Order: sequence, then structure tokens, then C-alpha cells
Amino acid sequence: MRTARGAATLILNRPEKCNALTKDVFEALDEHLDAIAREVRTVGLVILRGANGKTFPLAMTWRRYSSTSALAPSRITTRSHRKMANLPQPVISAVQGHCSTGALELALAADLIVASESAQFCDAYAKWGLTPIWG
Repeated sequence: MRTARGAATLILNRPEKCNALTKDVFEALDEHLDAIAREVRTVGLVILRGANGKTFPLAMTWRRYSSTSALAPSRITTRSHRKMANLPQPVISAVQGHCSTGALELALAADLIVASESAQFCDAYAKWGLTPIWG
């Protein structure tokens, strides 16, 4: 997280994996959102973006989870979405490049989405027989 001139910028930083979301990314996001919520006097705006300027985070990386443990990340990710949606400060998702499935739901938790000309949105849950759970 970077803070300057009253704005906190949350940078989802996994450029080697197109900023794909993981349980660890959501745990870090959760901590930053808690800190931002306490800083209403010094932080008046929150910007969420991907690190490399080419993609907003891609969907959640599920390879690491078995079918039985795949439910565990949903608790923390749902909590992060709620925290972001309920921050007292306005939140902007700055989307460049692909924004797919879980990342789309994360972007939707913001108050405003600002999309570059390169932004491409996709919700592929139906392709995998899944139901969106976050947004």
C-alpha cells in the first residue's frame, strides 16, 4: 500500500502471474483494508490496481487447493470484498487489460470502476459450472 496526498493505492503485485489472486493476496488485502478503515482522517480515497499496468488481477489461482479445501479461501475473499465495499472512503478499481471472474467481482466491490481502453471484462463461472460468490 502506498499513501500520498490523502489517497491510498493498493497494488496487487504478482506480475509474474498476471497479478492472479491467491489466498495470500487476499490476506494481505484484508490487513490493508483494516488499516485504511482506521485512517479516515488521513485517507480520503482508495485506488485498487494491478502492479504491472497491463492487467487488473486475473481470477483466483485455485490450483493450490484440492476440491475439499477450495472452500477455505472463499471465507477470506468474501470478507475482503465486504470490507472493501463498506470502507468509509470511496474506492476506485483502476482496470487495465483482462479482468476476469474473481477479479471482476473484486473490481465490482469498489464504488467506481475506471477502465482503460485495454480493459476486457469476462465472467467465466458458467464455463466451469460455478456460481459467483463474491459480488
